[in-house]
Amino acid sequence: MIKKQKTTLLLLIVGVIILVSIIVVKMSRLPEISSSTPPTNSTEVLPEMSLIITLDKAPINPTITTSPDVPTKTIWDDKKTTVTITPSPTWTRGVVQNISVLSNNKVIGTISFTTRNFTQTELSEQLQQQSADDAATAKDVTKYLTEKPWINALPIETDSYRIVYDYTLNKLRIRLKTEKDTTNEALTKLTELKIPYQQIGYTVIKMEQQP
Repeated sequence: MIKKQKTTLLLLIVGVIILVSIIVVKMSRLPEISSSTPPTNSTEVLPEMSLIITLDKAPINPTITTSPDVPTKTIWDDKKTTVTITPSPTWTRGVVQNISVLSNNKVIGTISFTTRNFTQTELSEQLQQQSADDAATAKDVTKYLTEKPWINALPIETDSYRIVYDYTLNKLRIRLKTEKDTTNEALTKLTELKIPYQQIGYTVIKMEQQP
C-alpha cells in the first residue's frame, strides 16, 4: 500500500514538473508574426498606407524599427497582439521598405514591401491632368478636322505624282515623279476627292527641280 502511494506521488511530481516545464517554455518563447496587411513582399504599396501586424502573443516592451528609417505612429490593441503602424508622412518611395517588431530588444519578425513613387492623391491628380490634356488634345484634333476635313484623304500616291499637305507652307505640295507634266492629272484627282486646292493653295515640284 505504501509502495503504491509512493509511486502515485512520484508520478504526480513528474506530471507537475512536466507541466511547469511546458508553461515555462511557452512563456519564454518569443512572439511570432501571424499576418500583416499588406502582406510581406507586396509590391506597388502606396507610400501613405498604414501597416497592420498581428502577433500570436503579446511581446514584452515592444518596439518598432524601420529601414530606411521613417518616422511612424504606432497604435497597439488592448491585447498587445495587433499593431497599426502609420508612416509620417509616407514610407520611403520606390524602395523596399522593412519594418521590424522587437520584443525586449530582440527582433521577432520583419515585414518587407516595395512602395510606389507616388501617393494616391498624386496619382489622382496625374490622372485628372492626363484626362484634361487628352480632352484638350481631342478638342484640338476635332477643331483641326473640322477646318480641314479633307486632310485624311492625304497623302495621294500614284506612279506619276505624290500629293501631301505642307504644314510649313500651309498648302498642298504636288511632287511630280516623271518627266511628263502631270499637274492637271493631280488637280483632277483633288477635284474628285472634293479637296478645294484653289482655296488651300498648292505648289508643284517638277522632276528637274528635285534634288
